[in-house]
Amino acid sequence: LVFTIWVSLASAQEFRQGFSLGYQEDIAGIVTLDVEELNAQVPFSFGVFVGYSYQFDSGNAEDARKIFINDATGGTIQKFGSAIILGADFRYGLSTGSDTELRLFAGPRGVLYQAHYAFLGDNEDFDVRSNQAGAAGGIQALIPVSERIDLSLSVGVAYYLPATLEGHGEFLYSPDGVDDNPRNSYTWEDADGAVNQPGLSFPVFFGFRWKL
Repeated sequence: LVFTIWVSLASAQEFRQGFSLGYQEDIAGIVTLDVEELNAQVPFSFGVFVGYSYQFDSGNAEDARKIFINDATGGTIQKFGSAIILGADFRYGLSTGSDTELRLFAGPRGVLYQAHYAFLGDNEDFDVRSNQAGAAGGIQALIPVSERIDLSLSVGVAYYLPATLEGHGEFLYSPDGVDDNPRNSYTWEDADGAVNQPGLSFPVFFGFRWKL
């Protein structure tokens, strides 16, 4: 399979790079690299991307403090989340009878997530991290602007599997409970309820691609 994909990529007639902005866990941007015409008889293409997402609300800061740090209270809360997003897609082109091309896509996803919490004036500042695997699918529209440039709009659904949540100290919580090192009697369900790590989302991106 790997050899077949490598041969297909090597013989592809066109590479396109792109950049898109949109919504995933709040504001996100991605850089893409697409390989067109994997098969002359079947309208398949392949793409990979890497991106960054900023999350305005990373969860319940007071609960996260109790679960990962201590029972102290006080301070002005500052919280946000961020994630590095990785993905790959196989796409299948649909016949539209117009210049606009529609493609169905599906593929694996990965996300390196970090929630940040600070209690200003109370000398408390910490992060909670998780690394998650997932999958996504959806539909993409490509609108040609010129021979070398097209606009891209994609709408989809993504799901990331539950993953271990780890603070900057000694406490961590895993979904299966096997590798837990909990604080007091807290569980993974408590940690997951406090931290807004990615789960089910509906990413939307708009951008452009150019021929290399």
